[in-house]
Amino acid sequence: YTKYTLVESYRNEEGKPRQRTLMHLGNLDIDKYERKQLAYLLESKLINQTTMYDGTEIDKLATKIYDNYKLNNVIHENKEKEESKKELVTIDLNSVNSKQSRSLGPEILGNAFYERLGIDKILKDLKFNERQLALAKGTIIGRLLNPGSEQETLRWLKNRTSLVEMLDSDISKIGKNALYEISDLLLFNKKNIESELRKTENILFPDELTIFLYDLTNTYFEGSCKNNNKAHRGKSKEKRSTAPLVTLALVVDGQGFPVFSQIYKGNQSEPETLKTVLEKLTEDENASLMNTKSTIAMDRGIATKDNIKLLKEMKYPYIVIERREVEKDYKEEYNDYKNTFIEIKDSKEQSVYLKKEPLESGGTRVLCLSEMRKKKEESMDKKREERFLYDVNKLRTSIKKGNIKQEGKVHIRVGRLKQKHSSIAKYYEIEVIVDEKGKNALDILANKKETREARDVLTGAYVIETSHTNLSAEEAWRMYMLLTHVEKSFKALKTDLGLRPVHHQIASRTEGHLFISVLAYHLLNSIEVTLKNNGSNKKFSTIKNELQTHQRSTITMLSKENEIHEIRLSGIEEENHKEIYSLLKIKNPLKRIYKKMSFNL
Repeated sequence: YTKYTLVESYRNEEGKPRQRTLMHLGNLDIDKYERKQLAYLLESKLINQTTMYDGTEIDKLATKIYDNYKLNNVIHENKEKEESKKELVTIDLNSVNSKQSRSLGPEILGNAFYERLGIDKILKDLKFNERQLALAKGTIIGRLLNPGSEQETLRWLKNRTSLVEMLDSDISKIGKNALYEISDLLLFNKKNIESELRKTENILFPDELTIFLYDLTNTYFEGSCKNNNKAHRGKSKEKRSTAPLVTLALVVDGQGFPVFSQIYKGNQSEPETLKTVLEKLTEDENASLMNTKSTIAMDRGIATKDNIKLLKEMKYPYIVIERREVEKDYKEEYNDYKNTFIEIKDSKEQSVYLKKEPLESGGTRVLCLSEMRKKKEESMDKKREERFLYDVNKLRTSIKKGNIKQEGKVHIRVGRLKQKHSSIAKYYEIEVIVDEKGKNALDILANKKETREARDVLTGAYVIETSHTNLSAEEAWRMYMLLTHVEKSFKALKTDLGLRPVHHQIASRTEGHLFISVLAYHLLNSIEVTLKNNGSNKKFSTIKNELQTHQRSTITMLSKENEIHEIRLSGIEEENHKEIYSLLKIKNPLKRIYKKMSFNL
């Protein structure tokens, strides 16, 4: 084995010739003449001098060796620096302990995206002071990471999170009223906050689709809420109609970012809310000098004839499923859908059949039939029909046994039966057969109507209507399917962000509570869209759970000199933590804190 070194000749103080090693070259597969060239090139690089050999193969070799030399020097210098930083003391190992362990990983995540969306800057521009900025950050990120009531947020901030160490103001001694006050202040500035967040998200997450998705949901209160004018009983989407409700209307864009939110009474009629939303969107789009209006997508709960007319009057492009059952007008087309419709695959690789139909009044309708939906509806219809016919046969048996005879009473029972099975009874004609005197019932018959056969044909069918005429059937269908983003928003708000139940007995506090959940959803959606853009299908809830094992603690120990050493430090990142931080390009902002205290026995 042969190795080479580059040496420098010099004379020592006594005038005797000596050599010192400048760099180790390792094994070189070059001839004697090239060795001299290499030595000359390395010498030139050391004194930063150009040569006539620049760009040649021997120069490339010299560059590679010189780069390694510089890297090794940096490593050596860093090692020396680290050695000089070391503070060595003799520690009693039995005294080593830890305290104040707090969650860190999810807080790094929430804090990074809070800063990325520039929420602090938005609030500073709105004249929030340092304490209010800290309270807002603690409240919004608290709703993201530990959803619950203000009392629960307070306990979390004081006892379980390292987020307070990332704030510029100490809020460790705050009470519940401070959180109510910041909720009121955020709500007061709602319009400006939503507008500025919209601008930031457009820059960070540009989207070619100019589409807004509009829908409503409601959630329930705990308590009587007698003094809350937003709390009203209505049809609950969570099957909690016995409790007072409040309604949240939400407009999101094509990527799921909230554009506009509004709180309504719990018994608010869905169709009546559209005008307010369109006026707000028009105001924002005029302020941003947009040349074209965004397309409005709505489900059939809001898409009444009057609302479609309103969209046309306000010159908004739209894509909707109309509230009335338009598919009945196209029974003949659906009879032969497999031969005349085009077939595409949805996200679950299930077949969907589409056919584009122009409208004389302008716009387009897309006839749709989902095989998965058809199977599901057929299965549900079959169960409903079985229950209905079972109850019909029970009534027949009672009549034949003589348990119920009078025609009037039988008709009452039939009426109750129709009410109980309203979704399927409308497809049957129930005939009561009476005796010759016309007083007593002898039997009842349930005969299918022709509309039942039409229902069989139209199972799984729906019709999308849009003002766009240049879209293909598939493009229109995929655009409408973006409404799943707003459904995902409501699901995240209710499950991940503690939207339900609402404990507040004052209307303004209710609105503030819901608005903080919407602000937290801005963070959640930013995280999930960033993950998706970086090729990851992980959900926020998944990475939040993974990061919970990354914590921050204070280590205490007693030295030989009877001094207490306290070190507040973050735990070493595990591989799954590193992967998430790298994927989202985020870093831990907290540094090591060291304290030393004398301890006299």
